[in-house]
Amino acid sequence: MKTWKSVFAIGLFFLAGCGGSSKSNSDNKPVDVYENITVPTTYAFNGKFDTTKSSVSYGGQTLRQVLIKDLSTYIRSLTAKIDTNVITPSAGETLSALNFYYEFDSNTSGTNSISFTTTPPLKQTIFNDVSTIKNLKEKFAGNDLKGQYKDWTKDFKGWDDTGVTGEAGSVKSAEDLLMSFFNRLDQIVAERAAGNPQLDPDGVAITSAQITSEGLNLQELIDKFLLGAVNYSQAIDDYLDDDLENHGINSDNIAQAGTSNYTALEHVWDEAFGYFGSSLDFENYTDAELAATNGNYKDSNNDGFIDLGTEYIYSLASYGNKRDVASHADAPTNFTKDIFDAFLKGRALITGTDGALNADQMTELKKQRTIIANTWEKIIAATMVRYLNGV
Repeated sequence: MKTWKSVFAIGLFFLAGCGGSSKSNSDNKPVDVYENITVPTTYAFNGKFDTTKSSVSYGGQTLRQVLIKDLSTYIRSLTAKIDTNVITPSAGETLSALNFYYEFDSNTSGTNSISFTTTPPLKQTIFNDVSTIKNLKEKFAGNDLKGQYKDWTKDFKGWDDTGVTGEAGSVKSAEDLLMSFFNRLDQIVAERAAGNPQLDPDGVAITSAQITSEGLNLQELIDKFLLGAVNYSQAIDDYLDDDLENHGINSDNIAQAGTSNYTALEHVWDEAFGYFGSSLDFENYTDAELAATNGNYKDSNNDGFIDLGTEYIYSLASYGNKRDVASHADAPTNFTKDIFDAFLKGRALITGTDGALNADQMTELKKQRTIIANTWEKIIAATMVRYLNGV
């Protein structure tokens, strides 16, 4: 059961998409909503209000991608640091460090350096270089209820473990589960630092500070759970949803959003794209490039740096390629192309439409949204199968 829990943590917070059928005009010919619209091969779109400048913006989503990655990098570093006496954390210290990322405050910590590196080096070296006034907690499932199809502070089901309070069955919300992972990691790290590492069922000391005595990999659980409860939840159940007026893909596509060079609808589509986490030229990567050791980034503009917002490929997007490469020749998948093409077509339709989308255009936008949602779920499901096969 513990193994299954590890696997299912990857796939929580799915939202079933809803599609629409294509329509025809009075001559009974299919309506071509792209007749006067060019769909580019890269996610690059100039604005309706200043056509010389980009209208693409998703800095807050990129910062959350960076925070999740940096959090995982921190957890992976703990074993070596403890075992070489670089750090000797006592109870509460690791929990504080984990909450540094979860409750991130750019006012006090925005000038801190990003810990993971690339070759060539990162263009953004501190958190504030990416974006400001953003954290994981505010967008975690249950903390941002607008548009969510469930209240994850009370409708979260399936976990009866000991939670934040230390009492069995105290995991009542999605955030309770995350905090239970945080608390458990804090406990076993402090015990390891005190000379008491976790023991496996045979009484042998476990070599990693992120593995519990039951065999749960807390780094993987925390990382995958955040990718579901922040990225997937926000992208599919908020920005790409259509259950509320003037929200999600029902957002306005006429007025300029403040002083920004985009409409509200352009922006919500971009924000969903930011949570998916691919580079702007994702489709131009070959499978071989993506499968390479440093296949999650490429200096596409040859400026000598890796831009975290445009040239880096984060976990969910990279998983799609890994599953494509590993798919069987008799049933090959192309998750990366399917989802990236849908993002491109949807954004091209939004940007290429002068004003509000008509019924045919909205049907097409929902179609592309549903391709994104379904393909995203397939990537997660295929990754679950991959981990199960590994077990």
